[in-house]
Parts: sequence; structure tokens; C-alpha cells
Amino acid sequence: MEINFSKIEEKILKFWQKNKIFEKSISQRKEKFVFYEGPPYANGKPGIHHLLARAFKDIILRYKTMRGFKVERRAGWDTHGLPTEIAAERVLKIKNKKDIEKIGIEKFIEECKKNIFLYKKEWEKFTERIGYWLDLKNAYITCTNDYIETLWWIIKQFYKKNFLYQSERIVPWCPRCQTSLSSHELAQGYKKIKEPAIFIKCQIPNAKSQIPTYLLVWTTTPWTLPGNVAIAVNPEFDYVKLKVKDEYLILARGRITACDIKGEIIEEFKGEKLIGLNYEPLYPFANKANLNLYKVIAGDFVSLEEGTGLVHIAPAFGEEDLAAFKSSRCGGQIPITVDEEGKMKTPAAPWDKMFVKDADSLILSNLKERNLLFKEELYEHDYPFCWRCETPLIYLLHSSWFVKTSKVKNQLIKNNQKINWIPDYLKFGRFGKWLEEVKDWNFSRERYWGTPLPIWQCEKCKNIEVIGGRNDLKKQRFSNNSYFLMRHGQAETNVKQIVSSNTKKYSLTVKGKKEAKETIKLLKKKSIDLILSSPIERAKQTAEIIGKILGIKPRYFNELSEIKFGIFENKPIKEYQDFFKDFKEKFKKAPKGGENRLTVKKRVYNFLKRIDK
Repeated sequence: MEINFSKIEEKILKFWQKNKIFEKSISQRKEKFVFYEGPPYANGKPGIHHLLARAFKDIILRYKTMRGFKVERRAGWDTHGLPTEIAAERVLKIKNKKDIEKIGIEKFIEECKKNIFLYKKEWEKFTERIGYWLDLKNAYITCTNDYIETLWWIIKQFYKKNFLYQSERIVPWCPRCQTSLSSHELAQGYKKIKEPAIFIKCQIPNAKSQIPTYLLVWTTTPWTLPGNVAIAVNPEFDYVKLKVKDEYLILARGRITACDIKGEIIEEFKGEKLIGLNYEPLYPFANKANLNLYKVIAGDFVSLEEGTGLVHIAPAFGEEDLAAFKSSRCGGQIPITVDEEGKMKTPAAPWDKMFVKDADSLILSNLKERNLLFKEELYEHDYPFCWRCETPLIYLLHSSWFVKTSKVKNQLIKNNQKINWIPDYLKFGRFGKWLEEVKDWNFSRERYWGTPLPIWQCEKCKNIEVIGGRNDLKKQRFSNNSYFLMRHGQAETNVKQIVSSNTKKYSLTVKGKKEAKETIKLLKKKSIDLILSSPIERAKQTAEIIGKILGIKPRYFNELSEIKFGIFENKPIKEYQDFFKDFKEKFKKAPKGGENRLTVKKRVYNFLKRIDK
């Protein structure tokens, strides 16, 4: 007898659905086993790797359900971030952040919203078919206001507990997406590549010999050389002055053979002797006025595993470089020779405005012409690429917001001991090592489609205010003006129970005029300077009554007009109300020829923003 497993699976699925087995496993139990579903992006189709991950999760969750636990399994959808943005960019046929700003951020955001659920049905069908129980009806969605408000609350807790801070640091940077990445994102995109590794000569001026003397430096990033400010040596290492043809080269003794350099050792000394030694800047546009730059400094990170034992220091492009620059007290501004698009910022150079990797060949040619390139070779190593767009990443000095995960490093390591890892080698291996070297979380991103950071900083006093939710936001004063909203008095439309946005028809009733005069008692003490009104007749009449008593001439603006009712103009209020299934729909749905509440909200908001200036 042939067994059809597919048919058996379908039969079981129907049984689960018909008898609401998942729902019963939740409703009839008290003791919880808490599980947080990592939300997938629904703008891409599910793949076999998603099945594998969900199978692993289901083993644990189904086991806990069978043991009698209440396992709620709330589904989620990840909607913010680069996958959605890149999909929107493809639709709009744009390539970078500048293009987004050209077409308009609002248009871009609207396109992002359209792209978040492209394959939602496929994901739901996939989830159901593999037998993975999830509460899809109550899924959380990361771009909703409720979810964002939850994140704001968490961010405020970070700030209150002194975990959140802003700092200018070296960050992994994607030139195409123009945003920094976290260490977790960085780890996902390494590729093995071959690129030029070069040995360059930095001349020591006023050497006591007529033979030119050079510091021999090795680098795999020629594009960082215009940002050079110092050269680091290890004070404990042995260095030599080596005569090669008609010049002297200074490098670590332990690297002569590895670098395949043949010459005569003239002098040997510790790296300590080199510290403080000046050398000629590599480029004429360097800041020669700062006498503390272009010196040899100490660096305990200098090793003998590769290179020459002398490390080129460009503090705008390396974490160790920046730390060495600061500890050596070189002072002065750090030269920023690359912009956020990964293009060179060296106006006097032929490679100016070129992408860094493309500039390498011109930089090499220039060094050759000036006899500063000693040797070049191809170097194979792992290099980081953006995990979403596959652009080569660069390390860049940039101001970001960080979460101080290093503050709880010991607690994280301690908690890791309690976890039953399968396979067990991960506990002290890959994951354990990551915890031991945990870095502060690079938290902020420089993109448009994401949770806005609820952080405001005063330009004058630098005071920081972190908003933890809508209530916090309401308490803030974002204007020096005070506004008082007043509804018109009873009008003919109210008596007739009709809707109308006509500016000429439907005046105030006698009762309405009396109501307007009564309201003035509340406004007399408020020091009113301006009366701004809708141009519709009932609002104009109300404004004129108030203006006459206060001695202020009202001004009328179309932006404050009544909502346009379209096909319901002059129709009963009930007909208009019945057009919407609930109050929320009024913000999205509009009758033919009319407006929805969101449109009105935008025009009134833009009006207030304009006059508030």
C-alpha cells in the first residue's frame, strides 16, 4: 500500500482548522511559555531556508504545547528597513538617497507602504501548509503607530537608564544606501576578494645622510592615503634601516623576509626611537600648518603578522586609527577625504569625486610618478559588502546613536551560561566569543523608511528630550503661538440636518449669533491678536461677530474651509455618515468629488506650519 504523505498532511491541516485546535491550545491553558516570533519581510517570497528556521522553532513550541503550556505564537511582519526601501527604489527607478530627495520623501514613503505586503498571501499560505502554528489574525506590524510607540517607550527607557548616547565613531558604512550598519548586519556580507596591497614610501626630511630615507608603509586601502595624518609603530618591536639600491627604507626587522625585500641592514633599533619623527605629507593639499601631524606615533595594535610593522593612520577611516590619533594628542581637525556616497573629497587631485574603489588605480599611478610606490601586489582577504545591496562597505567617521551594550556585557555572558545550546559548541564558540567582544550597538540609521528616533536636542543649550509615546509628545510645545479653536454657532445646515461646503449659502440662525456672542466672554481674557477663519458663510459671520467686539478684522483662508462633501453636497447628514463603516474609514475613504479627513488634516497642518513662521 502506497502512503501519500501530502494527502495525510492536508487532512491533518483541515482537522486543525475545522476544530480550531491552535485556538483551543491557547484558550484552555493558564501557564505560559513566552515566544517572540522574529518577523519576516513580506515583500519577498518565502524560501526553503525559512522552512528550516520555522521547523526548528516549531519543534520547541509544539513540544511545550504538548506539555500543557499556553504558547500564544503571535505572528509579526517586518516592514521597515532596507529590503522595503530597495524594492520601492526599483519601482520608482531611483538609485540613492539624493534621488529620493529629488522626487520627494513623501512620494517615496507612499511607495514603501505599497511594497510591504507584496507576498503576504504567499507567506500565510506557506505558514499554514508547513503546519507552523501562528496567530496571523493578531499579527504585529512594525510600521504601525502602536508598534512605533512601543519602540519609543523602550528608547526612552534606554535613555533614562543611561544606555543611549550619541558619539562620532568609525562605523561600517554603505555608500549606496548611505547609512551605517550594526556589527550584526556587517557579519552577514563578507566575501573573499583580491585587491591591491601597496608598499609606499614616506620620506623623512632633513635626514643626516645624502641618501634619501623613507618609512616603508603597507596598506590595502590606497583610497585612504589622502586622509593620512600619522604613521604608527610598536615601541617594543625591532626596526631596521635597510639600504635598498640608492635609498634607505625603515621597516620592522621581522618583516624583511615576509615582504621579500633584499638589502643591507645599516642600523637596528627599537620602535621607541622612531616615535616623534616627522615625515613629509604624501600630498600637497595636506594640512602642513599643524606641526603635530605627520609624525610617527606609538600603536600597540601594530603587529608582525602582515605589512611592514609601520601602519598608515587615517583617523576618519579606522577604529584603531582614530583611537591612536586621539591618544597621541596630535590635535587639529581630522581630514575627511571621502563623502557619504563613498566619493573622494580631494579637490586638488585627479581622482576627486570618484568612488573610492575606482580612485585606487589613479592614486597608485600618482604615487608611481612621484617615486613613492615601492611595490604592489594582489592581496586576497575577506571584505564586507552591504548585506542588502551588495555594495562594498567602507569604514567612515560618522555621528550615530549607540546603545551601551558593553555596560551589560558581564550580565550577557552570565545569562549565556544558563542556555542549553544545540549544538553545544556555540555556547562558548561563535556566540560566546561574540559576547566576549560585544560592542555598543550602532542603533541609528540614516534612512527615511523606519522608526523615527524620538530624540530632540536644543541647538543652543544642547539639552536632550526623549519622547516615550504620544502622551509625551502632546506635552511638548513646538510653537511660540497659542491657538484657540472655535466652532461656528448654530447654522441653517444644523437645523436642516444637511452637509454643505458651499461658501455662500447657509447663514447662522438667530440662536447661532447669540451663541457666538456668549463665547466672547471666554476669549476676552486670552489676549487675542489675530482671527483666522474659514471663508464659508456661517464661519465668516461668527468671525465677524467676534472681531467686532475684540476690535480685530478677521482674515479668511481657503485652507480652513469645510471638508468637501462631493456627491453628498446638500444631502442629509445620515446619508453621508452611512457612506463610512466606522469613524476610522473617514480618514482614508472619500466620496466622489469630495475629501477624506486625512486630506483636510494635511491642508490645515500645512497652513498652521506656514503661518507659524
